[in-house]
Amino acid sequence: MIYVSEGNLKKAEEILIEGLTIYPLSFDLLYNLGYVFEQRKDFFEAYHLYMKARYVAEFKQQKEDIVRAFEGIKAFFGGSDKNTKDEIVTIVKAGDTRPTVTLKTKEILKHKEMLHYIERNIGKNVSTVLEIGFEDGIICTD
Repeated sequence: MIYVSEGNLKKAEEILIEGLTIYPLSFDLLYNLGYVFEQRKDFFEAYHLYMKARYVAEFKQQKEDIVRAFEGIKAFFGGSDKNTKDEIVTIVKAGDTRPTVTLKTKEILKHKEMLHYIERNIGKNVSTVLEIGFEDGIICTD
């Protein structure tokens, strides 16, 4: 993080990425790389890295750090929805970036049915995580 304090975000990014190739589940590397992207105002990438760090956080302090990081970037996120009979259009705001996501209602309902089927058929006496093949869908049951 010396490079960050010196304002050399590019070098900090290079070193953190190199570290992640060796230790891909390192909370500190993920969190600090998220911070580098936050300083660059690349809030999508910062959010993505903070989320990864959240999943590997083991200690109370790490989890509190993630909460503070999300608090720091939440003002840069926003959005709006427009619903029609056939689709849902979501405009997401992240800093100056405003991507639009359009989902067909028929596809959403198909995914919902699939999720309900999976939920009904997962053993409820164990903790199970399934990665679903559409978007970043993750189902967690306890």
